[in-house]
Amino acid sequence: MLVSFNRRGGTTDNRKASGGKAVRDYLLGKDNNRRHSRVLKGEPEVTTEVINGLNFAKIYTSGVLAFDYGEGDKLNDKKKLEIIDSFEQTLFPNLTVNQYTGYWVEHTDKVLIDQDSNPVLDQEGKKQRRLELNFVFANVELTSGKALPVYFHRNDINLVDSWRDVINATYDLADPNDPKRRRILSIVSDLPKKSAETREDIHDFIVSEIEQGHITNRYEVLRALDSL
Repeated sequence: MLVSFNRRGGTTDNRKASGGKAVRDYLLGKDNNRRHSRVLKGEPEVTTEVINGLNFAKIYTSGVLAFDYGEGDKLNDKKKLEIIDSFEQTLFPNLTVNQYTGYWVEHTDKVLIDQDSNPVLDQEGKKQRRLELNFVFANVELTSGKALPVYFHRNDINLVDSWRDVINATYDLADPNDPKRRRILSIVSDLPKKSAETREDIHDFIVSEIEQGHITNRYEVLRALDSL
């Protein structure tokens, strides 16, 4: 399992599209009709209304806990909620549940495909699906109305990585630190700093999209790059 935070949620985001509605529509479908999706925790409409009433620089934080294909079979709803609650306690260690609002949506629509574009089946003949636990939190502390920085990368990355490693060990999940997942991009040593940083940002974005199952071929790589 790996943890990925999205870059969306800022008021200057060119895909903001009326606050929290865009992310809600993506996760559940405009008419709550996205296949293989369901709400596991929280109230999307309530959180969306809170997000829409904010005027901070960043009004919501979203991301995903992405599991390997077939790993979802190890986790019943009780275990999924244990992981979700543990993650929230890590992000909001000094807050009670009435001080923040968010929701979780499960996706199982991505299917493992072989080199001939056929679904890969497990021993029981079922398609191997990828479990994703998507989260959305309003960036506000509810009792005070003050901005709540849910995740600040420089400060929180080590904490989140440590949490991920503990959860992977506890539930016997795939380790993203496995050498097989080693970094695939080499940066030329004399490349200008700005160019190197841009290249690394693009690399991290593409790798994240691949690991989440959003990219499976060259065409989808090009489509993802066009969306930046």
